[in-house]
Amino acid sequence: MIYAGNRVSNKNNLAMGMVTLFILVIFILNSKSIFLLIIIPTLFFINAIEAYYFEITEDELIIKNYMLPFLKKRYKLSKITQVQFLEMNYRSPTKAQVKVIQQDKQSMRFKATSLSIPDWKLLVNDLHEKKIQVVIEVYSLKETIGIPEQ
Repeated sequence: MIYAGNRVSNKNNLAMGMVTLFILVIFILNSKSIFLLIIIPTLFFINAIEAYYFEITEDELIIKNYMLPFLKKRYKLSKITQVQFLEMNYRSPTKAQVKVIQQDKQSMRFKATSLSIPDWKLLVNDLHEKKIQVVIEVYSLKETIGIPEQ
């Protein structure tokens, strides 16, 4: 199952689009500033680091980035000891990010700003069904979806 939320019109993408349009208008009106064109790719990459989504197959947890499709990380479900849902300070309706732990290895934190609470709930429940320990440290998720019984 894929847990992607609203990849097209989420708050981050809309904000990036408006800022990009604003920068392009300023560039067109004042074409002397090449610096403005450097800002656009920078904003794109800032937005892309928060553009992850998740997929669970029979034996893998796959984490993909919808803005940079070559960014993909696969984890064997049998090797995952814990999935943590950690607090994120801004730009997400649920303020959550995911960290995967495999024995003594920890992944980076994957920010998925396109996911809404129902998406997170499905992800948490499906991980629990696959017998993976889930730790939720995000208040908005704990309050809304709770923590599955182990």
